[in-house]
Amino acid sequence: MRFKFWQMLLLGDQVKEAIEEVESAVQSSEAALPFRLRASLLEHFSKDDVTKRCIYIEDILKKDPTCSHSLAKLINLHHDVASVLTCLHWGNHPGHYSVEKLIEMIGLHLDAAYAHSHIWKEFASCFLKLPQCDTNDMLSCVNSYGESYTKRVNNVPDLFRDNLSRRNWRLRCRWWLSRHFTKTRLASEVSSGNMELVAYKAASACHLYGPESTYIVKACEYLERDNSQKRSMLKMHMENAIGFYTT
Repeated sequence: MRFKFWQMLLLGDQVKEAIEEVESAVQSSEAALPFRLRASLLEHFSKDDVTKRCIYIEDILKKDPTCSHSLAKLINLHHDVASVLTCLHWGNHPGHYSVEKLIEMIGLHLDAAYAHSHIWKEFASCFLKLPQCDTNDMLSCVNSYGESYTKRVNNVPDLFRDNLSRRNWRLRCRWWLSRHFTKTRLASEVSSGNMELVAYKAASACHLYGPESTYIVKACEYLERDNSQKRSMLKMHMENAIGFYTT
């Protein structure tokens, strides 16, 4: 009944009233639908308000973490270089939905869903970007030729050094060992021929559990046996693991 009322307001060109009604429903609803409608209305009528769009899409994922469509929108916003807005949600480069926020949202999605390979690919690539976003651990140095350069003195990103965040991720990683990274699930993915999924899950696991963890060793064996072109990609992640597992 309420949905039809919103439709009537929009058909009557009463956009402001429709938005107010949807906002009211969001405040009192446990369902995801009003959150989706609110985000859709904003995207249609105030597309340039990227900051608010990010918040609204996050709210959808928090209500329904299985929603791959909403996660895809955040991934697109992360890669969007057109916007010049900046806020707490943005990363090192203006206009990008921050890599820290994207990692958290992908993590939330993986808590609730078994994602496709492109989500794991994005997840793994986020970990490689994290050290680039942390500038507090860069030390200025001068070499023997008098040339200045910078080097990182701590390879563990801020996201995993915060006590609460680190504790939450440790609990999540333990759970994922029995959810995403089991021998049974790995064997099932290999038998189905989905070696791309195997490779990108292993790439993500490098950063969470370390490049010598059991899952990655086994995944490498399968990729080697399959002569997969993803071996070089996985090797790159193994060599550049961020070191969360050492904290």
